[in-house]
Parts: sequence; C-alpha cells; structure tokens
Amino acid sequence: MSENNKEEYNWYEILELKYYPVAEENEEKILDKIDEKRKEWIRKSKNVLDKDASKFKKYIEMAEKGSIKEIMLDSERRRKLIKNAQKNLFEPIDKIISNISKDDAITEKMIKKIADKTGLEERIVIGRIKE
Repeated sequence: MSENNKEEYNWYEILELKYYPVAEENEEKILDKIDEKRKEWIRKSKNVLDKDASKFKKYIEMAEKGSIKEIMLDSERRRKLIKNAQKNLFEPIDKIISNISKDDAITEKMIKKIADKTGLEERIVIGRIKE
C-alpha cells in the first residue's frame, strides 16, 4: 500500500496508545511506546508457535527502519490514524444503534446489552450514543 494512500497499519491500535476520548499525542510518550512494543515484538517473534510471529517480525523491521516513527511523528498522519481508530471502535455500536427506532428510548438495559455485545465499556457506548 502506498505511503500516500490510506495507512496500512493503525499504529494507535497496534501500539495500544490511547485514542479515545483524548488521543495520546505526546511525541516523547509515543516514541517510548514504540520502543517498548519493539522489545515485546522481538520477544514474541521468537516463539515459533505464536501465530502472529511473522506479523511481529514485520513490525520489528518497520520499527528498525524508522517507518513507525516517521508516521507517528507526522501530526497529520496521526490525526488520520486517530480518526480511523475511533471509527473502528464505534463501528459495532453504530451498527446496533442504526437498528433501533428513533422513537425508542435507549434504556440502561439496552446500553448494558450493547456494551456486552460489543465488548466495550458502558461509558464508551453512552458517549457514542450522545454523539
């Protein structure tokens, strides 16, 4: 995938950086997280039984080439990644909500059910409904 097109990897999700409700944009913290995850990927990539070992090797290669750093230190690309990560987070909630009639009141019971079904915290479901 071209660097100028849609990002192939969402580094907010992969690096497990906070992207909702307020995204982590402190560059020093981002660089620390890249280094922390690189060490984790190295450890995990050595486990031949790990089904994700090849994926971790790709991430290591990208980290060592500086590709992840380049992407994450570009504020415009970060904004796109944040927006995409939030879209991915809300997509299951939005699908469920779209099937609820506009005339129906959303009850606490419905919120709990949506949270259980999506695996998300109730506060995230409530926040999305309010949006």
